[in-house]
Amino acid sequence: MIKISRVADSTIKGFLYQFNLTLNELLISDDDTIIQVEGVIEDVDIIKNDRIVAIQCKYHEEQDSYTLSKMYKPILQMLRTHISSDDIQIDYVLYAYFPTEIKRNIKLSEDDMLSILCTENLDYISKYICKISPPSIPEVFEISKKERKSQVDKKALKDYYEANPLEINDKIRLFIEERLTISFADSFETVEQSAKDKLIHTGIDDKDVEEIFYPNAIHKIAQLSTNSDDKTRKIRRRNFLQELLSVKKTAISRWTRELKNYKQLITSRRNQISTNLNQNNRKRYFLINVNNIENLFDDIVMFIKDYTEIYCHKPKLHDPALICLSSSDDRIADIAARLYKKSVEVEIGYVGCTFFPERLMREPERKVNDNWMQFKMRLCSENEETINTINDNKPDDLFIINDRIDDRYDLQDINVEYLDVKTINELKFILKMIKEVPVIE
Repeated sequence: MIKISRVADSTIKGFLYQFNLTLNELLISDDDTIIQVEGVIEDVDIIKNDRIVAIQCKYHEEQDSYTLSKMYKPILQMLRTHISSDDIQIDYVLYAYFPTEIKRNIKLSEDDMLSILCTENLDYISKYICKISPPSIPEVFEISKKERKSQVDKKALKDYYEANPLEINDKIRLFIEERLTISFADSFETVEQSAKDKLIHTGIDDKDVEEIFYPNAIHKIAQLSTNSDDKTRKIRRRNFLQELLSVKKTAISRWTRELKNYKQLITSRRNQISTNLNQNNRKRYFLINVNNIENLFDDIVMFIKDYTEIYCHKPKLHDPALICLSSSDDRIADIAARLYKKSVEVEIGYVGCTFFPERLMREPERKVNDNWMQFKMRLCSENEETINTINDNKPDDLFIINDRIDDRYDLQDINVEYLDVKTINELKFILKMIKEVPVIE
């Protein structure tokens, strides 16, 4: 059995938990509500009319029991925003998962809030406390305004607040009594199943939810979360579902590969591209981000050799594929030399030190009776010249081994397959080059 190593840490699962909560909130919203992924205020902002609900998620899978100190930071973050937001009504929801806590809401008392405000954590004081209640002493106030504070600065702020402890004023009282909700949340598995149930409730078939629409929904939310422009992270339920239902290919990405049914997902993806792979006369290109694939330069030579033996061994029917790597020309030359030693001829487009696009894209000589082809693969590095060459010589199938593609590529009239895999073996399985499903530990 082929095995793939993976680091499944709490940070990744925390993000997935947040994406699942976002999906749940999106699916229960109405069409007048805007959901902002990675909101301006918190992890998720729910915007309707003049009201905002700002949600922050904390997933403490490795910490069994709740203690107030584990909540200091998110509460201080929310309070700081509350203090500075006089012109808008914001309700704050802190979802926190602890394995031993049952689902319920809790309220902070004034004593709880005083304990938080009297924190001795230097970073919390310098980032939050001095914004919640700015120092009244001018020289200390100037320290609080610094974007970067030294340890000496932080100690000066701590000394100030020890001498001038914060009190519960009306605005802080409003925050803890009316604006803040702390909710012990469901487990990861429960939140995930809840999202799937809501998708099924829209009328989607159970199997399609498992293999296509749920992983694609998580992938879509993850993609939205990376957009730098605040406006592009906003979405409404109706538009989200329309986009979701328009895609019939299972997303294979860094996030969907962390889902518990990834074996099922990667098998489904293999089946989806099987029809085109079975056609002999398809022109295929691969754009590979070398930073995405573990041990790429160790494995690429055998991948190309195996690929050509399966998909480019019939001179009368097959055309050489093209692999474009986000790498240097020196690396391309080295791979070509290593392939030559394995008796695999490739075209890299160079004569001497000069690159010629027409040479890269030339047709190989063929001797059908001898089952011989001059070269079986085209290989190049990604740059302005090769991007233009690909645009001028469009493939039938473009396999993008990355989560995104450079917007300089012209994708019109091309079948695009996004495969954001982490290993060569995953790619080989999807391309039907090996039979065993890669197992992720």
